[in-house]
Amino acid sequence: QQQQQQQQQQQQQFLEPSFFHFANNENISTNANSSQNSSSQNTHSTTKKQARSAMKQPLQLPKLTRPGYFTVPSLQEMASMSRYELRRIRDFTVGHKAYGHVCWYGETDVAGIDLDKAVCFGESTLEMYADEGAKPAVGEQLNKPARVTLKGCWPVDKVTKKRAKTTDTRVLAKYERRLRSYPVQFESYDSSTGEWCFGVDSF
Repeated sequence: QQQQQQQQQQQQQFLEPSFFHFANNENISTNANSSQNSSSQNTHSTTKKQARSAMKQPLQLPKLTRPGYFTVPSLQEMASMSRYELRRIRDFTVGHKAYGHVCWYGETDVAGIDLDKAVCFGESTLEMYADEGAKPAVGEQLNKPARVTLKGCWPVDKVTKKRAKTTDTRVLAKYERRLRSYPVQFESYDSSTGEWCFGVDSF
C-alpha cells in the first residue's frame, strides 16, 4: 500500500505541472479572444461614428459661376450625387465653349473645389492655379494627369499681330513644330480647325 501511495504521489507531481501549463494557455487564449473582440467592437463603433459624422456634413459641390464655362458631369448632375460619388468623379472635365476643355484621367475628388479660381481658359491658353499658394500637392484634386484640348490655335499673323487661320502649309508646319517643342505630351494638331490636344502629368 505504501508503494502504491508513493506511486500515486509521483504521478500527481508529474501531472500537476502539465495541467497548470494547459490551464494558463487556456486563460491566455481566452484573454486574447476577449481583447480581439473588444478591439473589433471599438473599430466598428468608430466606423459608425465616422459615417454618422460624414452624413451630417453639408454636400460640398464644386463652384463654377463664370459665363461660358461648363463641367462634365454638369453641376446639376453633381448636385444629385452623394459625397462618396463627388470624391470619385471619373474623367472629370472642365471647359469653355470658345476656348477648349481639360479632362482629368481616372477618378477625381471635386468636393468643394473653387473652379472659378482653379481653371482659367483664354485664347489658345489654359492657366491652372494662378495663385501658386493655393495649388495642391501633385496628385491631389486637379493637380494630376490630364488631357488638354485648346481651340483656335493658329499662327500669329505678321501684319495684324493676331492669331489667324491660314492655309499656308509652310507656316502651319512651322507652327506645329513649335507646338511639339513645348514640355507637354503632344497628341495632335488639326490645322483645319486649330485644335491642339496634349497631355500633362500635373500642373
